[in-house]
Amino acid sequence: MISPPLTALRTLEVVVRRRSLQAAASELCVTHGAISQQLKALEDWCGHTLFSKVGRSLEPTALALDIAADLTPAFERISRASRALKAGTREDTLTVASIPSFAARVLVPALPSLSSLDPPIQVRLMYAHRDANISVDDVDALIQIFEGDYDGPGTATSLLPGAARPVCSPSYLRRAGPLKKPADLAKAHLLHDWDSSAWKQWFSIAGVERVGHLPGPVFEDFGLLSTAATAGHGVALCPIALIQDDLKRGDLVELFDLEIHRNWEYILVLPPSASSVAERFHTWLLQVVSAMERPTPSRRQVKTS
Repeated sequence: MISPPLTALRTLEVVVRRRSLQAAASELCVTHGAISQQLKALEDWCGHTLFSKVGRSLEPTALALDIAADLTPAFERISRASRALKAGTREDTLTVASIPSFAARVLVPALPSLSSLDPPIQVRLMYAHRDANISVDDVDALIQIFEGDYDGPGTATSLLPGAARPVCSPSYLRRAGPLKKPADLAKAHLLHDWDSSAWKQWFSIAGVERVGHLPGPVFEDFGLLSTAATAGHGVALCPIALIQDDLKRGDLVELFDLEIHRNWEYILVLPPSASSVAERFHTWLLQVVSAMERPTPSRRQVKTS
């Protein structure tokens, strides 16, 4: 028999315990879509309906309630065992889970200064993709991009804005230009992050109607997306706070200051009982981001809904 999907089981437990998809997404630092995918995967695995739709909300079935009641103490034991295991490691070693975009553009370039602290901090860095089910209870520090106000476990600190604007390379602009108004981008070669929803949202707030199908390659990693944009493959929606160096060097140019994801932020989350090393990492990271050049604010207020 194929083992049950552990990530999906944890999602079930959190959704039932919090009785809210929003609260569950917040605790697990994932999107609503990721929560729905995990619940669907679990239903497919077990062959039973676990939630029923009541109005605009999901209600757990009796089976889901019974299973969640068994899962809660089980995951609490796993968390206690993990903390006990972690306590056996060196006190100056920190396990940090970070969304790839922030890790590549901010965290990794700054690591040498972290190891030069007195005493130095050694980091075990792991990816926390935005649909990954990684809780702050699993690591010493978690860096994610989050929409709205964080209300999960632990303490969250804002690091950088997550607002994204359309950018491309100068070489692509010379080939495909002029791109003087938002509607011009409907005919450009678009690069997609995960799916085409971000571009559809951008065209909507730009007032461009009937854009139809939006072809173009899809990248499930910001590093790949930004590399494709820099290489001149098309126009990408990139978080402006992370590409300030690219813009300053002239590797990328900003086409419009219309933004999506204006209420998204990169955040650092520490567990409720954060270690002294995690607190030192928190202080260091705030110094790193405070020294970064910040994007010029958009001149136009844009709704993201």
